[in-house]
Amino acid sequence: MPPHLVAATLVASTLLTTHLANARDLRRALAAKIPGQEARLTAAIAPLASAIGGQIANQIPTLATSASFAYEFDPETDTFNRVALTYGPLFSERAITIGRRRLNINASYAYLRFKTFNGDDLDDLTSRYEIASAGGKREFFGLRRSRLSPNYPNESGAWTQATLDLTLEAQLAAFSVTYGLLNDLDINVEIPVIRTFMRREIAEHTLDERYVDAFGVGDSAPTFDETFADRESALGIGDIRLRGKYLGLKAPIHVAGLLDLALPTGDPGNFHGTGHTRLGVSLIFSEVFAGRFEPHLQAGVDFDIDDVDKSQARYLVGVTAQVFDILAVTFDFMGRSEFAPLTTISDEGRLPLVE
Repeated sequence: MPPHLVAATLVASTLLTTHLANARDLRRALAAKIPGQEARLTAAIAPLASAIGGQIANQIPTLATSASFAYEFDPETDTFNRVALTYGPLFSERAITIGRRRLNINASYAYLRFKTFNGDDLDDLTSRYEIASAGGKREFFGLRRSRLSPNYPNESGAWTQATLDLTLEAQLAAFSVTYGLLNDLDINVEIPVIRTFMRREIAEHTLDERYVDAFGVGDSAPTFDETFADRESALGIGDIRLRGKYLGLKAPIHVAGLLDLALPTGDPGNFHGTGHTRLGVSLIFSEVFAGRFEPHLQAGVDFDIDDVDKSQARYLVGVTAQVFDILAVTFDFMGRSEFAPLTTISDEGRLPLVE
């Protein structure tokens, strides 16, 4: 395909996916008013949507810049010899570069399903009040996995318990191009295309006040049960990344430095990006043992240019085993530590007891 047609195709694809992403807003859909319910319950879910949305964008992995074999021509044997002995990790970096004037093109697909938020399962987030010991003052402790016993009534003896069942998924198709400017210096651009899916189901269990005197507020008291559910999905470009990797040390192990610039091209409303420009700086350590095992370690800081308080440390560790020439197995552990909370939820803005 001629170069101008390729460029036109890429532009058209970007415009199309951007249009599809702008057509919906999953964060707004998650916090949308629930038909027939009080505004208090709707307002309680809105901050939760913002908090979860910010976390999703941070969890989307990036492709490694050198996840492939590399070959080098040997004039003495008149053959190509393999320089990279393993395929390498897919979502974390190894220290080696691809070499001068070499081009590496990667494409990958990943399916992500988010299961927990702050340690609580997303499929059963339940409102909960507890009674503090000092003066009997009622304090709210947020969403919990376990269900609320109806032994925490309000003054009239009535109570309502709300349970949120939230499904959040992301499908990521990432396209990455790496070019070797020098033998020890690579530059890379990655363009992710992300489809996100959100489904929420809210169940309310409300004590029938007519039976309070007869039954008290125990588990045997009759309740009204109502359920509301909806779903939305969105497709769009994620945060485009520009990266540079320099191999500074080759013995006794390979050590490289990585500079990673993430542009805010993804729509944060659809969980496709953070909405902030980020600059990552990290060190990478890797080495091949026995010709088939390549441990790798990456550690650094991801600076949020727009809000430095939201910067975070990132660390990745793993190993690649080249089982056969055409098959490799990779194990990676990826983690991050936030320097400050990415967002907060006030006590008034949580999922409360609806009185």
